[in-house]
Amino acid sequence: MSNNPAHEKLIDNPKFLPLTDPENKRQWKMSEMFSDEFDGESLDLTKWSNHHRYWTGRQPSIFDPKNVSLRNGMLVLVSTWEDEPTDLMIEANKLIPAGERIYENISACAVQSIEPTGYGYYEIKARTAPISIASAFWFRDPIKNKLEIDIFEQVGRPVNANRMNLNGSSYPINTHWFKEGKDFSNGKIYNTGIDLTAEFHIYGFEWDTDFLRFYIDGAFIHEIDNNIERKIDGSQYLLFDMETYIYGSKPPTKEAFAYKPGERNPAEYEIDYVRVWRSDVPQETNIGIPASRDNLDLPTAKVRAGIK
Repeated sequence: MSNNPAHEKLIDNPKFLPLTDPENKRQWKMSEMFSDEFDGESLDLTKWSNHHRYWTGRQPSIFDPKNVSLRNGMLVLVSTWEDEPTDLMIEANKLIPAGERIYENISACAVQSIEPTGYGYYEIKARTAPISIASAFWFRDPIKNKLEIDIFEQVGRPVNANRMNLNGSSYPINTHWFKEGKDFSNGKIYNTGIDLTAEFHIYGFEWDTDFLRFYIDGAFIHEIDNNIERKIDGSQYLLFDMETYIYGSKPPTKEAFAYKPGERNPAEYEIDYVRVWRSDVPQETNIGIPASRDNLDLPTAKVRAGIK
């Protein structure tokens, strides 16, 4: 069963293959519609919107298109501190009921695919932000299919977190089923043992009718059986964003945004590429046991995969 766009153009014998299948056992074809090397001067608006079309963000942060750009062959999402409410905040706050949290102080950002997408293999090379704002890679359709897949919602330096490590080593994974008026979630917070914000990593996600499989730098870390009553099968929009208040992490103060000339901006989430493939070859049923924290060695996995 295909849940991908009927008019999607696929590339046979693609230049790039998934990190986890270099021998092309599943005979992958690359999607032109959803793959992007971000080598242009500006975001390709035929593939992406520079904002979330169904949501303005989780308060106090608000999605602002000004915080999305391309730089040096990368998609850069940044969050910024605002001493005064922006026009977007002022307008959004008019719709918030009295007593609820308002938009203030933090402008974040989101990038959303123009088309919804479905079964396939998804890979990004990214460096997440070392700040108490999530750098996220996820899928959601709030209107039609009412499903969500969170490949990760990393909070690089969580403030007062009750579920996340403070050193950037936590890797939260989740799925959500909203179709019955409730949130049926299937989450896991994986401890990688290293600061994921310090370097670029390759994050892979294999989504098909039987299994959802998650990878970091080629290492198999998590699997969800998709042969279940609440199957994750409907097409969804591909999203990259930054959000506050993830997993109990409080928003950062103004001081957390400071950096000196020549230093890295701690509020930047950088994505080198996104690559998407489709396959008509069925998934293997058993590919082994996902790595536990005790036997996961990401530095070695990076060297083995030739990741720089």
